Amino acid sequence: MEKTTSEINISSASKELEANFSCAQDLSSSFEAEMVKRGSGKILYLAPWAWDKYADHLRYRTVKAGIIALTQALANRLAASRINVNCIVPGYIGGFKYSGAESEKISEVIGHIPMGCLGEMPDILETAYFLISDSSKYLTGQVLEVAGGIN
Repeated sequence: MEKTTSEINISSASKELEANFSCAQDLSSSFEAEMVKRGSGKILYLAPWAWDKYADHLRYRTVKAGIIALTQALANRLAASRINVNCIVPGYIGGFKYSGAESEKISEVIGHIPMGCLGEMPDILETAYFLISDSSKYLTGQVLEVAGGIN
């Protein structure tokens, strides 16, 4: 039985989610060693985007939980070295990462967002900037959902 283009895209997106998580784990040890030597640093993880759940809901939830667990475990381990480890969980961001299948669901998705609209890319970027700036020097192990009230 041949796979449809949609099935191939979903399979590819699912594998990409897992690869990104593996990469985050692998890189953390490299960053950790260098930052511990310096005695400071910031690690910011970006969990899968809400649109990714349409590719493979189970893998989306699994990878999201894994990134959150990695964030919190590293934050605990690295806090004494003054290394901040935080995570952003992006909600439904307009104009980003959705295909035809998801674009049909936009009005349904918006109906479930307490703020009643899709987020915008600056919402994610400004949160990231805050978390890597000195304004967040006492925050570590935090998971910020930039999702218009969905949690």
